[in-house]
Amino acid sequence: MNDRVREQFNTMSSEYDARRRLLIPCFDELYDSGIGILSFTGEEPRVLDVGAGTGIYSAALLGRYPKAKLTLIDFAENMLDLAKEKFADHVDTSFLLDDYFTHDYGKETFDIVISALSIHHLDERDKQIFYAKLCSMLDAGGELLNADIISSGSSEIDAVYDEIWTDFVAGNIGKGEYFERFMKSKEVDKPSPVENQYRWLLEAGFRDVDCVYKRYNYAVLYARK
Repeated sequence: MNDRVREQFNTMSSEYDARRRLLIPCFDELYDSGIGILSFTGEEPRVLDVGAGTGIYSAALLGRYPKAKLTLIDFAENMLDLAKEKFADHVDTSFLLDDYFTHDYGKETFDIVISALSIHHLDERDKQIFYAKLCSMLDAGGELLNADIISSGSSEIDAVYDEIWTDFVAGNIGKGEYFERFMKSKEVDKPSPVENQYRWLLEAGFRDVDCVYKRYNYAVLYARK
């Protein structure tokens, strides 16, 4: 993950949570839709949140698994500091300040891996490498949820999706300084089509793969080992 992405997220950290619904047309559906499909039956799943930011996805997961053992990893220190405040009362939470793509996780394994709006910053080859890495860290039956920005595979359709998204954001926040920062942030996005990601997940070792939610250029991918 490059320094430009890190700088952007550190800069926007103080406003991040408050602005999410103004920037994401399907905020609640994106964060909630995949959690209901998780098949873990215990009360204390070991959960890894990659690119955790301020911990929005982990907080949503606690709605179903309030005793989950959380590990949040992010390379933006300001974002992770806010996550530490958010989970101050949740005893089983640990934080890793590092690049999740290059981090050495050792032999640690998890029941569930979640990621929201982060993996799209990786290029295609790195996505394939990272999916394999995540699969190796999941126990048998372990599950992955990736709520992310995706591509349709068509530049013309993607242009329509981008226009819809941009108009939504402009209608919420106007076209001032924060809008310009939003437009700048899109320059580091590298979204991939759902179909390609299906293939990469299966090649990585997952046996069940599906898209459990999609709206325009947003989707939630589910995979089970």
